[in-house]
Amino acid sequence: MTVNPKYKVGETVYLRLGTNLENARNKYLSLFPKFLKHPLYAGYSDQIVLRMKPLKILKANYFLDLDQHYYDLQVEVDGQFYTIRKLEDFLVPPIESKVVPSTKPTYSTEYCEDKLINGDHIERLEFAQVLEKINYQPKTAEIGVRYYISLSRFDKLLQYGELSVMPLLEYLFICADPDKIPYVFYTFKQLGVTSEIPLLHLFIIPEYEHRQYVYDILGDIGTKNCIEYFEAMKRQDNKYQDRINEGLEKLRKRHNE
Repeated sequence: MTVNPKYKVGETVYLRLGTNLENARNKYLSLFPKFLKHPLYAGYSDQIVLRMKPLKILKANYFLDLDQHYYDLQVEVDGQFYTIRKLEDFLVPPIESKVVPSTKPTYSTEYCEDKLINGDHIERLEFAQVLEKINYQPKTAEIGVRYYISLSRFDKLLQYGELSVMPLLEYLFICADPDKIPYVFYTFKQLGVTSEIPLLHLFIIPEYEHRQYVYDILGDIGTKNCIEYFEAMKRQDNKYQDRINEGLEKLRKRHNE
Protein backbone atom coordinates (compact mmCIF):
# COMPACT_ATOMS: atom_id res chain seq x y z
CA MET A 1 0.00 0.00 0.00
CA THR A 2 1.39 3.40 -0.98
CA VAL A 3 0.01 6.89 -0.90
CA ASN A 4 -1.13 7.79 -4.37
CA PRO A 5 0.41 11.16 -5.32
CA LYS A 6 -2.62 12.07 -7.45
CA TYR A 7 -4.65 12.62 -4.28
CA LYS A 8 -2.80 14.61 -1.65
CA VAL A 9 -3.75 15.16 1.94
CA GLY A 10 -5.02 18.69 2.37
CA GLU A 11 -6.49 18.97 -1.11
CA THR A 12 -10.21 19.44 -1.65
CA VAL A 13 -12.46 17.10 -3.63
CA TYR A 14 -15.43 18.76 -5.34
CA LEU A 15 -18.07 16.10 -5.94
CA ARG A 16 -20.38 16.04 -8.94
CA LEU A 17 -22.83 13.53 -10.44
CA GLY A 18 -21.24 10.53 -12.12
CA THR A 19 -21.66 10.73 -15.88
CA ASN A 20 -20.62 7.10 -16.38
CA LEU A 21 -22.71 5.71 -13.57
CA GLU A 22 -24.85 3.33 -15.62
CA ASN A 23 -21.86 1.80 -17.42
CA ALA A 24 -20.05 1.26 -14.15
CA ARG A 25 -22.99 -0.05 -12.15
CA ASN A 26 -22.43 -3.80 -12.65
CA LYS A 27 -18.71 -3.37 -12.15
CA TYR A 28 -18.83 -1.73 -8.77
CA LEU A 29 -21.75 -3.84 -7.51
CA SER A 30 -19.82 -7.04 -8.15
CA LEU A 31 -16.61 -5.73 -6.59
CA PHE A 32 -17.95 -3.70 -3.69
CA PRO A 33 -21.52 -4.71 -2.76
CA LYS A 34 -20.95 -3.45 0.80
CA PHE A 35 -20.98 0.11 -0.49
CA LEU A 36 -24.69 -0.12 -1.13
CA LYS A 37 -25.05 0.66 2.58
CA HIS A 38 -22.18 3.14 2.69
CA PRO A 39 -23.03 6.43 4.52
CA LEU A 40 -22.20 8.43 1.41
CA TYR A 41 -24.16 6.25 -1.00
CA ALA A 42 -26.81 8.73 -2.08
CA GLY A 43 -29.78 9.28 -4.29
CA TYR A 44 -29.94 12.04 -6.87
CA SER A 45 -31.16 14.76 -4.51
CA ASP A 46 -28.57 13.88 -1.87
CA GLN A 47 -25.79 14.06 -4.42
CA ILE A 48 -26.85 17.59 -5.26
CA VAL A 49 -26.36 18.46 -1.60
CA LEU A 50 -22.94 16.81 -1.55
CA ARG A 51 -22.04 18.76 -4.65
CA MET A 52 -22.31 21.92 -2.57
CA LYS A 53 -19.90 20.57 0.04
CA PRO A 54 -16.23 20.56 -0.94
CA LEU A 55 -14.59 17.72 0.97
CA LYS A 56 -11.05 18.04 2.27
CA ILE A 57 -8.92 14.90 1.92
CA LEU A 58 -7.60 13.79 5.30
CA LYS A 59 -5.99 10.51 4.15
CA ALA A 60 -5.31 9.09 0.69
CA ASN A 61 -4.30 5.43 0.24
CA TYR A 62 -3.69 3.34 -2.88
CA PHE A 63 -4.69 -0.34 -3.25
CA LEU A 64 -4.78 -3.19 -5.77
CA ASP A 65 -7.73 -5.60 -5.46
CA LEU A 66 -8.92 -8.12 -8.07
CA ASP A 67 -6.79 -6.41 -10.71
CA GLN A 68 -8.52 -3.13 -9.94
CA HIS A 69 -6.60 -0.11 -8.72
CA TYR A 70 -8.49 2.05 -6.29
CA TYR A 71 -7.92 4.68 -3.63
CA ASP A 72 -9.51 5.24 -0.25
CA LEU A 73 -9.97 8.94 0.44
CA GLN A 74 -10.90 9.84 3.99
CA VAL A 75 -13.05 12.98 4.20
CA GLU A 76 -15.15 14.80 6.79
CA VAL A 77 -18.86 15.41 6.26
CA ASP A 78 -20.70 17.46 8.88
CA GLY A 79 -18.29 16.43 11.62
CA GLN A 80 -18.30 12.72 10.70
CA PHE A 81 -15.36 10.94 9.07
CA TYR A 82 -15.98 8.71 6.05
CA THR A 83 -13.94 6.92 3.44
CA ILE A 84 -14.97 7.13 -0.21
CA ARG A 85 -13.51 4.55 -2.55
CA LYS A 86 -12.16 5.87 -5.84
CA LEU A 87 -11.57 3.41 -8.66
CA GLU A 88 -9.65 4.39 -11.79
CA ASP A 89 -12.77 5.52 -13.64
CA PHE A 90 -15.39 6.19 -11.00
CA LEU A 91 -16.11 6.60 -7.32
CA VAL A 92 -17.97 4.31 -4.98
CA PRO A 93 -20.49 5.71 -4.02
CA PRO A 94 -21.46 6.60 -7.61
CA ILE A 95 -20.08 10.10 -7.89
CA GLU A 96 -17.12 11.52 -9.75
CA SER A 97 -14.60 14.03 -8.55
CA LYS A 98 -11.96 16.44 -9.57
CA VAL A 99 -9.10 17.34 -7.28
CA VAL A 100 -8.08 20.97 -6.96
CA PRO A 101 -5.43 22.66 -4.83
CA SER A 102 -6.45 23.30 -1.25
CA THR A 103 -5.60 26.99 -1.50
CA LYS A 104 -8.74 29.04 -1.95
CA PRO A 105 -8.96 31.73 -4.62
CA THR A 106 -8.92 35.33 -3.49
CA TYR A 107 -11.68 37.72 -4.47
CA SER A 108 -11.66 41.47 -4.54
CA THR A 109 -14.06 43.33 -2.30
CA GLU A 110 -15.77 44.75 -5.39
CA TYR A 111 -16.31 41.25 -6.81
CA CYS A 112 -17.86 40.06 -3.55
CA GLU A 113 -20.10 43.12 -3.39
CA ASP A 114 -21.33 42.46 -6.93
CA LYS A 115 -22.20 38.87 -5.94
CA LEU A 116 -24.17 40.16 -2.97
CA ILE A 117 -26.30 42.26 -5.31
CA ASN A 118 -26.53 40.08 -8.42
CA GLY A 119 -25.81 36.54 -7.22
CA ASP A 120 -28.29 33.89 -6.15
CA HIS A 121 -28.86 33.19 -2.46
CA ILE A 122 -26.10 30.55 -2.34
CA GLU A 123 -23.56 32.94 -3.85
CA ARG A 124 -24.67 35.70 -1.50
CA LEU A 125 -24.04 33.49 1.50
CA GLU A 126 -20.65 32.38 0.17
CA PHE A 127 -19.36 35.88 -0.54
CA ALA A 128 -20.88 37.42 2.56
CA GLN A 129 -18.84 34.92 4.56
CA VAL A 130 -15.73 35.90 2.59
CA LEU A 131 -16.31 39.55 3.45
CA GLU A 132 -17.11 38.78 7.07
CA LYS A 133 -13.63 37.33 7.53
CA ILE A 134 -12.08 40.72 6.77
CA ASN A 135 -14.44 42.59 9.12
CA TYR A 136 -16.19 44.16 6.16
CA GLN A 137 -18.37 47.25 6.62
CA PRO A 138 -21.00 47.72 3.86
CA LYS A 139 -20.52 50.78 1.68
CA THR A 140 -24.16 51.24 0.64
CA ALA A 141 -27.57 50.39 2.04
CA GLU A 142 -28.31 47.99 -0.82
CA ILE A 143 -25.14 46.03 -0.17
CA GLY A 144 -25.62 46.19 3.58
CA VAL A 145 -29.12 44.73 3.43
CA ARG A 146 -28.00 41.77 1.29
CA TYR A 147 -24.89 41.28 3.39
CA TYR A 148 -26.65 41.11 6.75
CA ILE A 149 -29.56 39.02 5.46
CA SER A 150 -27.08 36.47 4.08
CA LEU A 151 -25.38 36.28 7.48
CA SER A 152 -28.75 36.08 9.30
CA ARG A 153 -27.85 39.20 11.29
CA PHE A 154 -31.37 40.54 11.04
CA ASP A 155 -30.96 43.11 13.81
CA LYS A 156 -28.55 45.01 11.57
CA LEU A 157 -31.36 45.61 9.06
CA LEU A 158 -33.11 48.11 11.30
CA GLN A 159 -30.62 50.82 10.36
CA TYR A 160 -31.75 50.56 6.72
CA GLY A 161 -35.46 50.81 7.46
CA GLU A 162 -37.81 50.43 4.50
CA LEU A 163 -34.97 49.39 2.17
CA SER A 164 -34.78 46.11 4.08
CA VAL A 165 -38.39 45.07 3.64
CA MET A 166 -38.51 43.66 0.10
CA PRO A 167 -35.14 41.83 0.26
CA LEU A 168 -36.25 40.35 3.58
CA LEU A 169 -39.52 39.22 2.02
CA GLU A 170 -37.56 37.61 -0.82
CA TYR A 171 -35.38 35.81 1.71
CA LEU A 172 -38.47 34.59 3.54
CA PHE A 173 -39.55 32.57 0.49
CA ILE A 174 -36.18 30.83 0.03
CA CYS A 175 -35.27 30.33 3.69
CA ALA A 176 -34.95 26.59 4.30
CA ASP A 177 -34.18 26.88 8.02
CA PRO A 178 -37.43 26.88 10.03
CA ASP A 179 -35.59 28.15 13.10
CA LYS A 180 -34.88 31.45 11.33
CA ILE A 181 -38.47 32.15 10.33
CA PRO A 182 -39.54 33.67 13.68
CA TYR A 183 -36.51 36.00 13.60
CA VAL A 184 -37.40 37.15 10.10
CA PHE A 185 -40.94 38.01 11.17
CA TYR A 186 -39.70 39.69 14.35
CA THR A 187 -37.55 41.90 12.13
CA PHE A 188 -40.63 42.82 10.08
CA LYS A 189 -42.29 43.84 13.32
CA GLN A 190 -39.30 45.95 14.33
CA LEU A 191 -39.32 47.66 10.94
CA GLY A 192 -42.84 48.82 11.71
CA VAL A 193 -45.60 49.97 9.40
CA THR A 194 -43.34 49.84 6.32
CA SER A 195 -43.77 46.04 6.53
CA GLU A 196 -47.55 46.19 6.33
CA ILE A 197 -48.15 46.00 2.56
CA PRO A 198 -45.65 43.17 1.89
CA LEU A 199 -47.08 41.17 4.79
CA LEU A 200 -50.64 41.69 3.57
CA HIS A 201 -49.60 40.19 0.24
CA LEU A 202 -48.89 36.92 2.07
CA PHE A 203 -52.65 36.57 2.62
CA ILE A 204 -53.16 35.94 -1.10
CA ILE A 205 -51.04 32.77 -0.90
CA PRO A 206 -53.46 29.91 -0.21
CA GLU A 207 -52.79 28.27 3.15
CA TYR A 208 -49.52 30.16 3.64
CA GLU A 209 -47.73 28.08 6.28
CA HIS A 210 -46.46 30.93 8.45
CA ARG A 211 -49.54 33.13 8.42
CA GLN A 212 -49.89 32.97 12.22
CA TYR A 213 -46.91 35.32 12.41
CA VAL A 214 -48.57 37.66 9.92
CA TYR A 215 -51.67 37.92 12.12
CA ASP A 216 -49.59 38.60 15.21
CA ILE A 217 -47.44 41.29 13.62
CA LEU A 218 -50.16 43.12 11.74
CA GLY A 219 -52.28 43.09 14.88
CA ASP A 220 -49.46 44.99 16.59
CA ILE A 221 -48.30 47.37 13.83
CA GLY A 222 -51.09 47.43 11.23
CA THR A 223 -52.93 50.55 10.14
CA LYS A 224 -56.69 50.91 10.04
CA ASN A 225 -56.69 49.28 6.58
CA CYS A 226 -55.78 45.94 8.14
CA ILE A 227 -59.14 45.66 9.85
CA GLU A 228 -60.87 44.89 6.55
CA TYR A 229 -58.28 42.22 5.70
CA PHE A 230 -58.61 40.57 9.09
CA GLU A 231 -62.40 40.48 8.78
CA ALA A 232 -62.06 38.81 5.38
CA MET A 233 -59.55 36.26 6.71
CA LYS A 234 -61.84 35.51 9.65
CA ARG A 235 -64.39 34.18 7.15
CA GLN A 236 -61.77 32.11 5.30
CA ASP A 237 -59.17 30.87 7.78
CA ASN A 238 -60.57 28.45 10.33
CA LYS A 239 -57.19 27.36 11.66
CA TYR A 240 -56.13 30.62 13.28
CA GLN A 241 -59.41 32.10 14.51
CA ASP A 242 -57.91 32.91 17.93
CA ARG A 243 -55.05 34.89 16.42
CA ILE A 244 -57.32 36.67 13.99
CA ASN A 245 -59.72 37.68 16.77
CA GLU A 246 -56.87 38.84 18.96
CA GLY A 247 -55.39 40.86 16.10
CA LEU A 248 -58.77 42.39 15.27
CA GLU A 249 -59.27 43.42 18.87
CA LYS A 250 -55.89 45.15 18.93
CA LEU A 251 -56.51 46.92 15.61
CA ARG A 252 -59.97 48.15 16.57
CA LYS A 253 -58.81 49.33 19.95
CA ARG A 254 -55.82 51.17 18.50
CA HIS A 255 -57.84 52.82 15.74
CA ASN A 256 -60.98 53.44 17.80
CA GLU A 257 -63.19 51.23 15.66
